[in-house]
Amino acid sequence: FINLWHWTMPTWFTDMGGFEKRRNIRYFEAYVQKITNELLYDVNYVLTINEPNVYMGLSYGDGEWATQKKSKLLAISVFHNLAIAHKLAYKIIKKSYPAIQVGAAHQLVNIQAFRPGHWLDELVVKIMRYTWNWWWLNRTRRQQDFIGFNNYHTDYYKGFSRVNPDEPVNDLGWYMEPQAILPLMQRIAYHYPGKPIIITENGVADATDTYRKWWLEETMIAIKTAHSQDIPLIGYLHWSLLDNFEWAY
Repeated sequence: FINLWHWTMPTWFTDMGGFEKRRNIRYFEAYVQKITNELLYDVNYVLTINEPNVYMGLSYGDGEWATQKKSKLLAISVFHNLAIAHKLAYKIIKKSYPAIQVGAAHQLVNIQAFRPGHWLDELVVKIMRYTWNWWWLNRTRRQQDFIGFNNYHTDYYKGFSRVNPDEPVNDLGWYMEPQAILPLMQRIAYHYPGKPIIITENGVADATDTYRKWWLEETMIAIKTAHSQDIPLIGYLHWSLLDNFEWAY
């Protein structure tokens, strides 16, 4: 596996506005062409873009990460441009190496209603699932040889508020529900029938190893259940083999 873009960018590209501007995508195309020409001769799988929704949300929606502009209009523009960038990258790679399987690592959250059946909770969940989980994938589905997704947590919504249980949580404060990966695979199989599925990131931030064994066991049970339901899961990548430095912490 090669992942072409995991949020880091040359400073000159950032200074030009990065993915905020449609015209800047030509530089990403040149980069993808360079990588394709020199590095992809014995690669089986390529992920073009890592978590476009997270980058959009934390860099432009919340303004927590660089570029910290906090603009909903820019967030929408970036999200859209990353879909275009993926499509162009797909075309470049497949032209030179038709056999390479090309996809992306999209971040999916198991979004649930805090009060199952409550009209407002269910409406908010429907909106959140579509905008966060499916909007970007829907626009790139024809350029996805497989559906790759990252998952770390579940979110419960009570109206427009996220109301998660206080425990168990990982070192980042995310509510842990490892078996939630199963309903996500079920929904992927429903939305994109016939597409192979690869879990491109999954793991737990746990410096003391308090939850790691439990997390892995529950995850493997979910994967085994998915196979029993004929869900076309073909791969699992654990995040991470080595200690990981978070982007903002």
